[in-house]
Amino acid sequence: MKCSVFVYGTLKMGESNHRLLEGSNYLSTDTIKGIMFDFGHFPGVCKEISSPIPIKGEIYEVDGKTLLALDRLEGHPRFYKREVVVTENGVSAWVYFYPFNRLPKIRFLGEQKQRRQSREGNYSPRADERLCRSVAFA
Repeated sequence: MKCSVFVYGTLKMGESNHRLLEGSNYLSTDTIKGIMFDFGHFPGVCKEISSPIPIKGEIYEVDGKTLLALDRLEGHPRFYKREVVVTENGVSAWVYFYPFNRLPKIRFLGEQKQRRQSREGNYSPRADERLCRSVAFA
């Protein structure tokens, strides 16, 4: 079974967890909509939030064994939730989302920083120190 996965943060090329994608077929760079949050050493993306911002990532074609390894890393379904989305370029791909209802007390990567991250295609664990208290559903 082969499927497409959209990755961001530590799974991207050159990042610490990219080793899990060795042997997978890199397809393209693409974008999804969401809000990126800082968990310290790794980011998380939430969907279904007002004012979503483009999140730049990479799409890979993976086999079932690799998908299971990614599930273990991401803690699916207990920590991150894996869901299919359609990317900006029209690709249907699995994405690991952080559940919105778990957001209190994490730092929000401000819109300006997210736009810079999206343009540059990289992630830095430094973030706004604002607490995410007033993010609302669309």
